[in-house]
Amino acid sequence: MIFGGSTSIYCVTTCTSTLNKGNIFIYLRCISNRAPKISRPSYIELRMSDFEVLQETANEAVLQFSLEYRSAYYADRTLKEILLTRDRSSNLQISNELNRQIETMPIYRRINNVVSSIF
Repeated sequence: MIFGGSTSIYCVTTCTSTLNKGNIFIYLRCISNRAPKISRPSYIELRMSDFEVLQETANEAVLQFSLEYRSAYYADRTLKEILLTRDRSSNLQISNELNRQIETMPIYRRINNVVSSIF
């Protein structure tokens, strides 16, 4: 999937797992470091893979998957875990999300139709 526009929601979601662990200072540093990198992309590319159902009942499921995020200014691969629960209409919704592992990746930019790596 490729999206244009702001990615501030992604930044908040990614750093929120740090806040859930109880350290407001690390959370604020995370937001201040990530926000400038990912709030100005001309494109966003998301790739999801390695889906695994960790737990499943009639009304909820725990899924784990790898999410690769790329923009012109930032790239990472995150191992995510989400809790899906059924709402009153029996639709599945994400009720919790955890980032188990985040790996920063090299940034690739296309310059004159040549892909260059920026470290």
